[in-house]
Amino acid sequence: AWSRAKYRANGAHCNTKWRKLHIAIDVQTGLIIAADYSEATRNDCQHLPTLFDQIDSPIEAVAADMAYDKGRCREAIHRRG
Repeated sequence: AWSRAKYRANGAHCNTKWRKLHIAIDVQTGLIIAADYSEATRNDCQHLPTLFDQIDSPIEAVAADMAYDKGRCREAIHRRG
């Protein structure tokens, strides 16, 4: 599976360059309202402000995994209101 290749389980060698797609979803509609693409080595938290910049409507709540639980993300959320 992809995870074995990514993490080189069982000594497998993988030359694949992994990428991340960061998305913001409108929970009312289920539609993607913002997206950002990065190399796998980039910190997830760096992308939250970029996602916010793409959203014109008010943001009522933010739900994310622990990779976004950083001071920089909290500041971006606070600035956005």
